[in-house]
Amino acid sequence: MFASEVVRHHGEPIAAVAADHPDTARMAAAAVIVEYEVLDPVTDPEHSFEAEPLHPDGNLIRHIPLHHGDPEAAGEIVVEGQYRIGRADPAPIGAEAGLAVPRPDGGVELYLASTDPHTDRNTAAACYGLSPERVKIVVTGVPGATADREDQGFQLPLGLLALKTGCPVKLTATREESFLGHAHRHPTLLRYRHHADADGRLVKVEAQILLDAGAYADTSAEALAAAVSFACGPYVVPNAFIEGWAVRTNNPPSGHVRGEGAMQVCAAYEAQMDKLARKLGLDPAEVRLRNALATGDVLPIGQTVTCPAPVAELLQAVRDFPLPELPVDTPEEEWLLPGGPEGAGEPGAVRRGVGYGLGMVHMLGAEGADEVSTATVKVHDGVATVLCGAVETGQGFTTLARQIVQDTLGVDEVHVAPVDTDQPPAGPGCRGRHTWVSGGAVERAAKMVRTQLLQPWPTSSACPPNCCRSRTARSPPTTACCRPPSPRRWTARSCGPRPSAVRTPPSRWTPPARATPSWASPSARSARWWTSTSRSARSGWWSWRSPRTSAGSSTPPSSRPVSRRASRRAWASPSPRTCAPRAA
Repeated sequence: MFASEVVRHHGEPIAAVAADHPDTARMAAAAVIVEYEVLDPVTDPEHSFEAEPLHPDGNLIRHIPLHHGDPEAAGEIVVEGQYRIGRADPAPIGAEAGLAVPRPDGGVELYLASTDPHTDRNTAAACYGLSPERVKIVVTGVPGATADREDQGFQLPLGLLALKTGCPVKLTATREESFLGHAHRHPTLLRYRHHADADGRLVKVEAQILLDAGAYADTSAEALAAAVSFACGPYVVPNAFIEGWAVRTNNPPSGHVRGEGAMQVCAAYEAQMDKLARKLGLDPAEVRLRNALATGDVLPIGQTVTCPAPVAELLQAVRDFPLPELPVDTPEEEWLLPGGPEGAGEPGAVRRGVGYGLGMVHMLGAEGADEVSTATVKVHDGVATVLCGAVETGQGFTTLARQIVQDTLGVDEVHVAPVDTDQPPAGPGCRGRHTWVSGGAVERAAKMVRTQLLQPWPTSSACPPNCCRSRTARSPPTTACCRPPSPRRWTARSCGPRPSAVRTPPSRWTPPARATPSWASPSARSARWWTSTSRSARSGWWSWRSPRTSAGSSTPPSSRPVSRRASRRAWASPSPRTCAPRAA
């Protein structure tokens, strides 16, 4: 939770202070004196390959080479481009805040805006040295599943303060502290080469992808897998040769942001398609239509598209849809300015136009992960209650759950219980996975309730002729003679496309399997994988040596810390040097 001996990035917490008044806490934080030995930082991911190890595990987090098709294939038309995606932060409207309350059993309860409370609970318990049963997370509401809600930052010191003081501790981060404390989207360096025939159909795609993971690994291995998998986009590519790296630097950590990895490569391959259209003299939409992915096509990762993929139909519908009419009460030349009338764009620096863009992102089962969710439906006195660990992050799951139960059971009043870790897990609340996985669990639980309600209970002579104990009844009991003696509850599991799977999904905080270290694998010894392609394809491309690891260093990593000076933070630890370094 705190830096120990080595501060690896600007803004890394080194201490935390709790007080009965914010001004007292600020003065106490100002009294904390830290002496730094300023070292030369590594801020460029390209330099990470040659730099000294920044971490005991080395600078290379993961390396993925993807080869698909014929390496000697070439097209008549070739376009190249190099693209740099900066560090993005969504800057949500809601401030980062939390409350930690110590428990009588020596544990702690955390009231947070968490999108994956069970994983966050396990992470916090491991940091505190407690069993998961002694840590409880209550989701207070999530104003959008952005980076500050996806990865834990200040929440860990917050719970530690409550454990140390034995008192409830509340923390609200400023915007500056939020930018420094939570993970951001990975800055990415990309280089692409597209081959196409004279008709504009893709023949081969070559790409190199370099992700800046920052000072710690976090979810960079998963982001790199997504970037490599979707590096060609929703297009038919018979031959693809992609290579990706995720490396450490002394920049702030990058982590889980919606569409991680897939968003960065989308900007690059769509720019390539526009370059290809200009070189062929074709309409950008027409080039995309000729290469659009459809059901039955094979992705470069070897997966066959079996689901509906109306890529061409959607693009055709967008292209044929007429543009909206300009208002008549404002001169047309003002609406053609960047941003419209009173727009913020500078007319000389921004151009308005119509463009097309296609993209794809992973939804379920990334790298074979089980997608399991559990839901419970209770019915009592004609009121249904849904208990599900799926967090509402703005995707509308609570509305969806109500609609499913109302449609299945025919009840009007449905309540969705607040989410906490006392409920069974439902997986992370990113993207729209809960619509399929958790929504399926709610539907199956509701159907089990309906099946039980339709079973004929023992009747009596006092029951009316239209008693709802009849097998044809499609609503919960409403009269005294029809009510069961006690509320019933049914639980159902759903795991998306694999209904038989009931295992708990692996945590996204589980250390991912890394590629073989460069010092142990001849294939990973060279960062230039173009040795398998044609000789002309290797000219002018990046040639990176293998990142140095602690195994190949002459001195221990602890004696060669690499860092920038950290800012003084209002976070505390009575003895920072007794804390272990943060895990990779």
